[in-house]
Amino acid sequence: NRYIVDLNAQIAIRRHDKETAEAALNTLKVIDDPIYYYHRLSTYERAFGTLEAL
Repeated sequence: NRYIVDLNAQIAIRRHDKETAEAALNTLKVIDDPIYYYHRLSTYERAFGTLEAL
């Protein structure tokens, strides 16, 4: 379920759990609409100070 994966990404980002966040984002990229994936990716980039795409 894309909502569960997105929630997992949000929690991991807030906890600064980079490995879990990246795994969730990689899954989200496959199962969700690109606009929502890129939105969550931007929150990841802001939290971790990176502008690299996964």
